[in-house]
Formats: sequence, structure tokens, C-alpha cells
Amino acid sequence: MKILFLGLGIFGLAFILQMVVWKVHLPKRHTKTILELFFSVFLVSFIFFSRLSLQGYEYIHIGFFYISLTLFYIMNYSAIEADSPSLLMLLEISKAGNKGVKKEEFLNNLPDDLLVISRIDALVLEKMAYIDKDKYYITKKGIIFVRVFVLYRRFLKLPEGG
Repeated sequence: MKILFLGLGIFGLAFILQMVVWKVHLPKRHTKTILELFFSVFLVSFIFFSRLSLQGYEYIHIGFFYISLTLFYIMNYSAIEADSPSLLMLLEISKAGNKGVKKEEFLNNLPDDLLVISRIDALVLEKMAYIDKDKYYITKKGIIFVRVFVLYRRFLKLPEGG
């Protein structure tokens, strides 16, 4: 239980600190800032834990648990950061209420700019892609990101596409 509480405690502290930072000044590169912030809290916490009587394996378990939580949060942050296409679609359907919405009307009401362009801008901002002469190119960081998800989808026996 000690591992669970300490891991969640550190994560909660980092999350609260992120909310404070976001309230004071919204950074341009959200993901990079979250990584820096959460791993700084992690390192400071481990320095503080040196005062506790923890066993070596407990440090390792807390570390793995915290890093797993942090990476899960970062992977899902984009759903919080920008409007999710699925969420926008569900909101559009819910607006129609019990009468429903016709397929043609539904498709015409979906804003392509909001769904696609905001995500492309985020990829460029996070340096996963760049623009040169009106063409998008993937960066090494973007290639690594894609490979991680392809491997994860293979592990889950899902098709490679999104």
C-alpha cells in the first residue's frame, strides 16, 4: 500500500503543480512542459524519500508506477487539450435530442478545420512534424512516436491504421 500511496501522492502533487503553472502562464509546448514538470517532481520526491526508510525495491516499484502514470497522462493529454473528434460528434448528435440528426446534416455540421488543422498545428508545435514549402514532413521525434504506437497496436493485435 505504501507504494500505491506514495506513487499517487507524487503524481497528485505534480498534477496540482501543473494546474498552478497553467493558471499562471500557459506554456506553448504543453507536452514538453508536462514532461519536465512531472519528472522534476519525481526527482525531488526521491531526494525527499531518502529520509524515509524505504527498501531499494520500493524505490524501483514507486518509480515504475509513477512513470507509468505520467506516460499514460501524457498520452491522453491531447484528448484533454484539444477537442476530440469523437466528443464533437457525440455532442452534435446529443444536440438533436430524441428527434435524432440526419446523416447528411450531421456530416455537414462537422468542422474539418477544428478536427484536423488543430491537431496538425499541435504536431508542428511539438516538433513531431514540420512545414517546408507548403508540405508537411515528419521529424525523428514523430517517427519514434509513430513507432511506439505501431508496436503497441501490434501488441494488442489491432491494425496499424488509426
